[in-house]
Order: sequence, then C-alpha cells, then structure tokens
Amino acid sequence: RDVLESLIRDEPKSAELKLRLGDLHHAFGQWEAALAAWKGAFELEPFDRPALDMVLAYLKVEELAAAARATLETALAAAQKRVSGNDPRPAYALCCVGQAKLFERKLDEAATLFRKARALDDGLEMQCSLGLAEVAFKTRSYEVAAVEWRRAFAADQAGARALLLHLGSAATVSGGLQYLADEALKKPHTRPMDFTGR
Repeated sequence: RDVLESLIRDEPKSAELKLRLGDLHHAFGQWEAALAAWKGAFELEPFDRPALDMVLAYLKVEELAAAARATLETALAAAQKRVSGNDPRPAYALCCVGQAKLFERKLDEAATLFRKARALDDGLEMQCSLGLAEVAFKTRSYEVAAVEWRRAFAADQAGARALLLHLGSAATVSGGLQYLADEALKKPHTRPMDFTGR
C-alpha cells in the first residue's frame, strides 16, 4: 500500500495505480478505502469493466451501497464527458448505474439506463435484458419480463447465471421465472416457457 501511495503521489493522473490500490484495499477487506480509490480512478479512466464489476458487488451490502452508487455515478459522469456520438464505451457504466437504480427500486430510471446502454452497445444484450426483465417483473409486466429474460439467457446463459450470483439476485430471479412458468402452465394450449436459451 505504501509503495502504491508513493507512486500515486508521483503520478497523480495514473488511473491504473489507483485501480490497483483499490484492488489491494478490497483484498484486505478495507471496503470504504477500496471504493474511494476506485472512485478516484474512475474520475480519470471510467471504462475499466473489472473494477466496475467489483463495485457492483458492493451494492449488496447495505452500509456500502450509497458509496458504491456514488462510485458508479462518478464513472458514468466521467464517461459521458469523454465520449461523443455513437461511442459504445460509456454503455457499461450506464448499465452498472442501472443496476444501482434497480437496487434502489427506482425502476423507471433503471429501465431508461438499461435501454440506453443496450442501444449504445449490443454486446450488453445479456446484462441489459436481465435488468429490464427484473424491472418488468417488479412492475407486473409479466409478458415483457418473459421476453427480456429469454433474450438474456439466449444471449449468454452461463454469463447470465454468473451475473445474477454476482449481484445476489439469483434467488429473486429464480422465483420470478418459476412464477412465470407456473402462469404459463395454467393457460390452455401453451407449452411451458423455456428460459434455457434453446
């Protein structure tokens, strides 16, 4: 830590050094210090997906959620200042802030962010569709939820499962899928919904 902090003093504009300092704090369970270091890094370079993914996991912890949201919003603000036109790079930050809004149950804001992210970068089909499906399910738009969950699992089944575990929402989504399957079975002349992507 001392070496990294010394290097940062010599190179205060190095996002890489601040990212590594955040990783170090995270490894030793210094959660608030990790978020502070990552936030400083995102102010300089807001496009590091592994670091953004780490911050997403902090949303699950109530006492860290506010700082995690602020860190993600810093990344998004910096990303939007750095790009123009159809540059897809800010899309991942948009998606991450969408997840933060979803955790806060700000569903309309979350949906808007997921749609913007997916429009900018179709490589985020799985992540954005998962988010939109959960928004739709929570607003009782069950047909939309079914469509979006199918899209997510068709895009990347293994990745979708891994992301849900990472976010801590696997049980919630599993319950939602079971509910939709049960509803589908109640309807005459319909086959059970298949969320495997096949």
